[in-house]
Amino acid sequence: MRAANHFDAGLKLYQQGRMRDAAVDFLRAYALAPHADALYNAGLALEGSGDRAAAATAYSWALADELRSEVRPDAQSRFARISPGLGRVRVEAPGGATAEHSVMRTRNLPAVFYVLPGEALLTVTFADGQILSRRARAEAGDEVELRFARPVQSEAASIPRQVPADSATSVPQSGGQFPWRTAGYVGVGSGLVLGVSAFVLRQATLGARDDFVDSGNTDADARERAVSLNTWTNVALVSSLVVGAAGAGLVLFAPSPEADVGVALGPSGTHLVGRF
Repeated sequence: MRAANHFDAGLKLYQQGRMRDAAVDFLRAYALAPHADALYNAGLALEGSGDRAAAATAYSWALADELRSEVRPDAQSRFARISPGLGRVRVEAPGGATAEHSVMRTRNLPAVFYVLPGEALLTVTFADGQILSRRARAEAGDEVELRFARPVQSEAASIPRQVPADSATSVPQSGGQFPWRTAGYVGVGSGLVLGVSAFVLRQATLGARDDFVDSGNTDADARERAVSLNTWTNVALVSSLVVGAAGAGLVLFAPSPEADVGVALGPSGTHLVGRF
């Protein structure tokens, strides 16, 4: 499902008062097309559901990202109101790993998760699929650090995954998108290079033809060279037109994978903030 579909689903669920479900869809939209507006919306929904810790995490991540100026003051105010009294757990893990707590999940490590005072369960999924869960105790205002080292296969196999009660709401990771627009620019550039080559070959063809004419049309080598150069001139010219046109088509008409209009839910209702 595209990010915009999850985003729209989150808006509808939010308006229906299904805050937890709305947060999950906003976070899924963020995983598919990372944008701070989706994190901000998730924070609003999580706060509405009563999950202060996850909401604080969402607001802090959104504020650390390029959250739009229209909603940044509200995010800062909400974060300042709900973050006191919470603990923080800083998670470090090898590159390619994913860390999660409650519904919040990220590959941008190290990452700080806000947690309720006491014991919190955090899980890391390594790039090779191995999973480790550990508990950390953080009191209000404290920050503790959890470092996850990649386990050996035998050790990982012996450790059952401790699954949070709401793990079904974990956010999926996004897949790569083919860079159509970049390919288009490459095509346009290649077309220009081929066009220049065709011009150079054309000049060489005219020179070879003049040599043949100057010989009284008797120099077989000059004639063969003129014919060969003319052929390559035509090939380069046609190729430049085809490649350049294809590249221009990609630049102009290839759709952006996730260039949909994003909507952030402001404190007084729905507020249009731009694209994600």
